[in-house]
Amino acid sequence: LTQISFELSVGTATEMVTVEAASVAVETTMSSVALVNGQNVATLAKLSPGVANIVTKSAAMSTPRLRQDFPETMLWEPALVTDQRGRARLDFKLADNITTWKLTAVGSTRSGELGRAEEDLRAFQPFFVEHDPPRILTQGDEISYPLVLRNYLDKPQLLKASMKPEAWFSMLGPAEVPVHVQPGDAAHALFLYRALSSVTNGKQQVSAANSDVSDAAQKPVDVHPFGRPLSVTSADVIDQNGALTARIPENVIPGSLHARVKIYPNLLAHVVENLEAGLEKPNGCGEQTISSTYASLLVAELYAKSDPKPAIALKAQRYLVAGYERLLRYQAESGGFSYWGHGEAADIALTGYALAFLDHAATLTSVDDGVFQAAEQWVLQQQGLDGAWRGHWDKNDKDAMLLTAYMAETLAALKRKEAAKPDARRAGLERALAFLAAHRDLIDEPYIAASYALAAKATENEKAHSDLLDWLRKNAHEQNGGAYWILERNTPFYGWGRTGQLESTALSLRALVSDTNHSEADRALIRKGLLFLLRNEDKDGMWYCGQTTVHVLKTLLAMCSSGSNETGGKLSVRVNGKGATVLELPPTQTVVAPLETDISALMAAGDNRIELDSTTQGMMSVQLVADSYVPWESNIAVTSKPEANATSTLRFSVEYSITKLTTGDNVECRVRAERLGYRGYGMMLGEVGLPPGAEVDRESLEHALQGNYSVYRYDVEPDRVILYMWPEAGGSVFSFRFRPRFGMSAETAPSVLYDYYNPESSVTLRPRHFDVTQSQEN
Repeated sequence: LTQISFELSVGTATEMVTVEAASVAVETTMSSVALVNGQNVATLAKLSPGVANIVTKSAAMSTPRLRQDFPETMLWEPALVTDQRGRARLDFKLADNITTWKLTAVGSTRSGELGRAEEDLRAFQPFFVEHDPPRILTQGDEISYPLVLRNYLDKPQLLKASMKPEAWFSMLGPAEVPVHVQPGDAAHALFLYRALSSVTNGKQQVSAANSDVSDAAQKPVDVHPFGRPLSVTSADVIDQNGALTARIPENVIPGSLHARVKIYPNLLAHVVENLEAGLEKPNGCGEQTISSTYASLLVAELYAKSDPKPAIALKAQRYLVAGYERLLRYQAESGGFSYWGHGEAADIALTGYALAFLDHAATLTSVDDGVFQAAEQWVLQQQGLDGAWRGHWDKNDKDAMLLTAYMAETLAALKRKEAAKPDARRAGLERALAFLAAHRDLIDEPYIAASYALAAKATENEKAHSDLLDWLRKNAHEQNGGAYWILERNTPFYGWGRTGQLESTALSLRALVSDTNHSEADRALIRKGLLFLLRNEDKDGMWYCGQTTVHVLKTLLAMCSSGSNETGGKLSVRVNGKGATVLELPPTQTVVAPLETDISALMAAGDNRIELDSTTQGMMSVQLVADSYVPWESNIAVTSKPEANATSTLRFSVEYSITKLTTGDNVECRVRAERLGYRGYGMMLGEVGLPPGAEVDRESLEHALQGNYSVYRYDVEPDRVILYMWPEAGGSVFSFRFRPRFGMSAETAPSVLYDYYNPESSVTLRPRHFDVTQSQEN
C-alpha cells in the first residue's frame, strides 16, 4: 500500500495559506491518501506502475504485468469528507503510465477556511517499452512502427521485442526482433504491419524481455474503412406500437454498416443521454463550455433529492463542477463573459447565458457570488436608456427586439440574489418589458414572441402572455404530423437554418406549456411540436449543436409530467419481418439512459422496416441510427445540400506542401476557410486531417493564431487538428507544420469545415495519401 499524507493548514476564506505535505511508504500498486502526520512527500519512492511486486531494498527486480491503463487524469475525488479529527482516507489504483503525476489536495472547513497541498508523484521503472502507436488508422494503411525501448539500468540489455498478432492487422515483417540497448540509452524495434479490417478499440500489444527484465504494454487502435462516413437516422413517437423506415445506400462498403435502435422510455432519457454526448462535442469556447455542461446540471438536479445517489448522479455532479471551473476562464475583467477568454470584449447574449447557468448551478454546487454579481452588473450596464440591448449588428429597434427578448426572459427567470444595487435587476427587467411592449407590432419571429411570453409569465403579465401565445398559435407550421416554427434570421448565438427552427420550436413549446389552462387544440399542437423535435434528434442524441440541445432539453423537462410510476412491460423489435429482440421496459417515471439494441445483422442495402410493439400503452420515442461508409466520389470536395433559399455557402481548401517524404521532415499545411454570403455569421469549425501519428508543431499553430484574428483556438486530436474560426470578409488563410513520426503508406483523415450552429452546412475534403520513408536515424 502506498500511503501519502498531507497536512493542510487552514486560513481565512480569502487567504491562500502555506501547506506542509507529508510522506510515504510504498508496498503495492494500490495508493492511498490520508490526512495524517509523516515525512516529507518529496522523498516519495519510485513507484512501478502496474506491477505485482516493486523494487525492494535488496534491488531484486520485479515481474511486470501487462500495462494497459493509461488515463490522462488518474483520480478526481471532489467530495472527500474527514472525520471529527480532520482525517480522511482514499484508496485508488495507480495507473500504468510511466510519468510524473501532479497530486493536488484542497481542503476547506465548514466556515470556509481553505488549505491546499500540491506535490509530484513519480511513477517509474528502470526498463520499459514506450508504446505510442497511431491511435486511428484507415483500412489499407501500412505502418513502419518504431517501438522505443528505454534502459535506465547500469548494464546493457539484449532483448527480444515482439508485437502480438491480432485479427485486425497483418505483419509485413517479423513479429519478433532482437534489440540491444545500452545502459542509460534507448533503442528501437521496427515492426511493419498493414491495417486489414475495421475495428473499434482494437488491441495492439507489444513487449520486450530477456531472462532478467521485461515489460509489456497495450494500447487501443481504431481502424475505419477508406470511405466517406454516412449516417441515416429515423425517429418517431409511438404509442404502444409503431414502425421506422430507413434506406441504406446500395454502394455501402461491405462490413461498414452498424445499425442500432434506441428506445427512450420517457423524456428524461434524452437528458441522461446528453450527459456524455454533450461532452464529446467541441467545447473550446465559452458558449460550448456552458452547453456541454448543461446536461450534467439537469441530471444532477433530477437526482438532487436522492439518497444515496446513483453513479450517474455522482458523475453528473463531477462534470458540473468541472464545467463551472472551466467557465470561469471566460469571464472578462469587465465582469461579462467572452467567447474565447483571451482578453476580448464580453458578449451580451453569452453573459446572459452564463447568468442563467450560474443561477441554476448555484442550487447544486458552490458558485462564487462575486462572479455572478459582476456578470449581472455588466449586463445591466449594457442596457440602453430605452430598455433595449443591442448586438453588434443591430441597426434599429426591430433588430434589437430579438436580443432584448432573450435577455428579458433570462433576467425574469433568475432566482439568485440580486447585484450590489438591490433594485437594479427589477428596474432593468421592467425597462426591457416596456421596450418590447412599445414595439409589439414589430414582432415577426417566434423566437422573440416565445422569449417575451416566458418573461411575461414570470412577471405575472397575463395579458401580454395570452396575447403572445395567440401569436405563436397562428404562426405554427405543420408537416408530416409535426408542428414547427420558422426563424428567418440568426439567433443571439448565430443559429440559423435547421437549428434556428429547432430553437424557435423548443422556445414556442415551452411558452405554450407555461399556460396552465391548455385547450384540446393546445395539447394537440404541443404534441405535434414534440414530434418535430424528437424526429430531428441527431445520431448522437443531440440536436446538432449544444445551444440548440439545451433549448430542447429544457423544453422536454417542462413537458414531463409527475404521473404514477407504472410498470414498463416489454417491447419487441422486428427488422424486415424478422424478430430482433425483446426488451424489458423500466417503470414509466424511472430516470434511465436510452435502451439500445444492435440490429446490424438484419439490415441490408435498400429499404428497411423496423417494427416495434409494446405490451403496455404509453408514448415513447424511438430512433434508428445506421452508420456506414460509402466510397469516396472522384471529386475532391463533398458539399452539403444547400438549404432552401440559402444565401451562403462554404469554401474550404487544405494543401500539404509535400506528401512523399522521410520521417522527421516537416510538412507545411496551408488552410483556407471562407463563408460566402451573409447568412449564418458566426463560428465555424474546421477539421484538418493528419496522417497517422503525425506530430504537430504547436508553436506554428500558436503563430497562426497570433497572426490571424479569425482563428481563436485549436485542439490537436490523434488524426486531425480542430480549428475554432470566426471568418471575417475574405475568409481565413493560415499555415501550420507537422512531421510524421514513422514510415507509412497511409491516408490522412478527411478534412471538414462546418457551421457550428448549423452543422448541415458543411464541406468535406477526401483524404490525401502520404508515403513516408522511415529514416535510418529513427
